[in-house]
Amino acid sequence: MPAAASGAPGTAPVSYVTDAAWEPYLKAAEGWLARLHEGVLYAARGDLAAAEKAWSRSIEDTPNAWAWRNLGALAAHRGQTPDAVRFYRQAHRMAPDLLPLTHELLDVLVRADLPSLALATVEELHADHRADGRVRMFEARAALDAGDVDRCRALIDQGIEVATVREGENSLRELWHDCQQRRMDTGGHDNVAGRPTQVPALPKIYDFTLHPEASRPRNHDRDTR
Repeated sequence: MPAAASGAPGTAPVSYVTDAAWEPYLKAAEGWLARLHEGVLYAARGDLAAAEKAWSRSIEDTPNAWAWRNLGALAAHRGQTPDAVRFYRQAHRMAPDLLPLTHELLDVLVRADLPSLALATVEELHADHRADGRVRMFEARAALDAGDVDRCRALIDQGIEVATVREGENSLRELWHDCQQRRMDTGGHDNVAGRPTQVPALPKIYDFTLHPEASRPRNHDRDTR
């Protein structure tokens, strides 16, 4: 792998390899990209300690967002939340326009109970990314966790559409219910006889619950004539 093939550290690798046949070639090569690919190969076969060393060496050679991101994902996998936050933030600084990386960073920040930092990250995004449905979902969750119920409610009422939500993912459902419950707890709903009203029905646009009965074949009456 000649040095010229390494490309700029700000450009994402075109593809990755996991076949063990590549290992001797990667070991013989120099540069940050070779170490990055070497780490991916190790991770694919479950050797996370070796992967961590390879990605760290990749950064030592040339700081790059991809190795920082992988170290962040590894730290999150291990439950090392402060390291995950630090690594992901470093990756995002180097590749702020990579939307999937923004999603991962916001997810880590919300899970780390750092809503103010998540909101600050959202506010630094350019308009197109800030309008992204998953970014808006994380913004609403962070706003709610930070105690800004009105901001959360405004986002939900405007509509949050996440194109990549799969059936069975309850992120939007839980967000909606948590926001409604917080409004009730803070007196945001009208009271009836001195007691808060019930939480309204979940809008269909936020319901991605699995419904097994919907996938069952219907028993149509056969014509017995």
